[in-house]
Amino acid sequence: MKTILLLSLVLALATAEEIPPPNATDQHQLIGALKSVRTGPVGQSMPPLYTYTLTFEVVEVLRGDLEVGDTLDFQYAERTNTPTVFETDTPYVLSARKVRDRMELLNLRSTANTDLDAFRALAVIPPGWQNIDGKPVSPWANLQGAKWPSEVDGPHCDITGRPASALPDGVTFTVEALPPEQELQWTNPDGDGDYRVTLKNTTDAPVTIEALPARDGEALWVESVILQIQHRAYPAPGATGNWTDTEPAILAPGESISGVIRAISVKGPQWPRGGNRVVINFILGDQMRSESFYYMSNHHDELRKSARP
Repeated sequence: MKTILLLSLVLALATAEEIPPPNATDQHQLIGALKSVRTGPVGQSMPPLYTYTLTFEVVEVLRGDLEVGDTLDFQYAERTNTPTVFETDTPYVLSARKVRDRMELLNLRSTANTDLDAFRALAVIPPGWQNIDGKPVSPWANLQGAKWPSEVDGPHCDITGRPASALPDGVTFTVEALPPEQELQWTNPDGDGDYRVTLKNTTDAPVTIEALPARDGEALWVESVILQIQHRAYPAPGATGNWTDTEPAILAPGESISGVIRAISVKGPQWPRGGNRVVINFILGDQMRSESFYYMSNHHDELRKSARP
C-alpha cells in the first residue's frame, strides 16, 4: 500500500551559496517518477516566486527510510523569470531532509542531467562526507593529525582512515535543544545552540556502536558527531581527531546514553546579521537529525565568541 507523504520543499532561491554542492550528502536521496504537477500561487516579487505541488512515485531509494512505490507530494517553489517546464512520467533525482517534523527537498535534477553512477556511489558514504576524486573524505580530514588507529577493510575516509560506520538496526538517534541558562524575551526562544544527543537501544540484546568510539567507558560524542550548517559539514566543536585507545560503545538492552554538543561554537558558517533561523543537521554514522534555532546577532555573537566546546 502506497504511503502518501507531504514534503515541504525549501530550495535555494536566492544565491548560489545556498545551492547544495554536487557532492553534498543528505538525509534522503532517491529517484522518483514525476506523476503530476499542480500549480499554486505566484508570489508577486521580482523575479516572481512560483509554487507547485509535485507528486512523485519512488523508483529507487539511494539513502533514507522511504520505500519503493511510495507516492510523495512535494511542495516546490522557485524564484525565476522562466519557470521550469516539468515533464510527467520523467525520472528525477531528489535530495531531502526532515526538519521540525516536515521534509524539505534540497535538490531536484533530471536524471538526464545527472551522472547516476556517481550519485549512487555518493549515496553509500555517510551524510556530511564528500566524494573527492572518487574517494570518500570525511569532515575530520580537516583536523590536523586526525588518524584512525587501525586499518579498515570496508568504506573509510581516504585521509583519516576512519570507517564509514552505520548505526545498528534498533538503535534510535535523537537530538533535543537544551534550554538557555538565561531566557530572554524575544531573543532566545529556541535556546542558545546547546543540544543533547541521545542513542537508545530499543532491542532486547546488546548492540555495538561502531560509529561512536569510547575511551575508558566514556562515549566520545564530540569526536563522532558531525554538524552540517549551510550545506557544509564540520566536526563537532572540540573534536581533535584523537581516536587512539578507543573501542566501540556498547549499549545494553533498553539502555540510553547522551552527550551535549555546543553547536554555537562551530567556526566557519556565516552566522546571520540581525536575526534569522539557522538549520543544523546532526549526523552520527548514517543517521541525520535536523534542528533549528533563531539566531539573534545582538545576543548570540558575544555568546558564540565566549563559548567553549
